[in-house]
Amino acid sequence: MVIKILSSGNIDPEKWNHTVLTGRGGTLFAFYEYLQQMTPAWSGLIIGDYTAVLPLIYKSKLGIRYICTIPFVKQLGLIGNLPETAVRPGGCNNLFHDIFKAIHAFARYGDIGFSHQNNLLFPVPCDREQTIEGGTISPVTNYEIDLNIGYDGLLSRYHLQVKKRLARNKKEGLLKISQVAA
Repeated sequence: MVIKILSSGNIDPEKWNHTVLTGRGGTLFAFYEYLQQMTPAWSGLIIGDYTAVLPLIYKSKLGIRYICTIPFVKQLGLIGNLPETAVRPGGCNNLFHDIFKAIHAFARYGDIGFSHQNNLLFPVPCDREQTIEGGTISPVTNYEIDLNIGYDGLLSRYHLQVKKRLARNKKEGLLKISQVAA
């Protein structure tokens, strides 16, 4: 599969957004328009004809390009629908190395947060630090909250002390809870 890195101005916004919308690992933070508004410089790693995409947010200092993140967005990761033949669970594959070679050629420094849905890319389960293509992969914890379960569903998962404080704040009129129409 052909892997290319294009600057944001050379990316086809419709194809990019279609991949983000329909691909595995898609998130609203990866939509073309969001990236355009949130960061002054970004490029996209594109596999094939937008079969998979990876936003690469970067900055430069003294002519040295480094990967960084968008404020409040911990991870974006590879988004798309790669064929099973390209990604083999637990096996070291060429696509994995080609992706990291392309990233390393683009920027030598920085951190990219791959989502948990990118697990199939990694040759060794990512439960420990590993060195790949001149870089280091290390696992980090990420927390996601499903907001579709509503306030009561979220509240049921809170720690007992948090529930007590929220009840006290609600009783004192410091907290207002309203239902949003779905």
